[in-house]
Amino acid sequence: MIINTLNFLSNYKSLIENFDELDSFLKTNYHSLDVGSYIISDTLHVVKINYSYNPESMHLSLLEAHRDFLDLHITLKGIDEIVYKNINACNKVYKPYNEDGDYILYSDEFDGMVTIPENYFAIIEPSIAHMALMQKGDVSKFCLLYTSDAADE
Repeated sequence: MIINTLNFLSNYKSLIENFDELDSFLKTNYHSLDVGSYIISDTLHVVKINYSYNPESMHLSLLEAHRDFLDLHITLKGIDEIVYKNINACNKVYKPYNEDGDYILYSDEFDGMVTIPENYFAIIEPSIAHMALMQKGDVSKFCLLYTSDAADE
């Protein structure tokens, strides 16, 4: 997992297939997009999320992992907290792999947590099971899913 400010995202372009596509997207007025899912291309899907803390939703400790996509989380407002665990250490499948959505859910306990403040990003490769929005506050963020060379290894 890589965490840094948006100013340094281009330092990691070798990890992101079709980085120019992402760069073009980030040069638009993307902050003004409505909450929802957007398919930018075959290799780039974008989800905008506005989240208000709900303690009742925190009772399930689920972790999500992908096979084909690399996650890029960008916090627009607030502070996001992401819990994680290496996928090789996950053994409690909560929901089997869904090929159409490219995800599997685990109910394992997480190993750690990272904080992603406003104007920061996290790149999460397929070897990391994770769950975002674990904080006790309001957050606005983007989750961008990329096809990844890492997924082919």
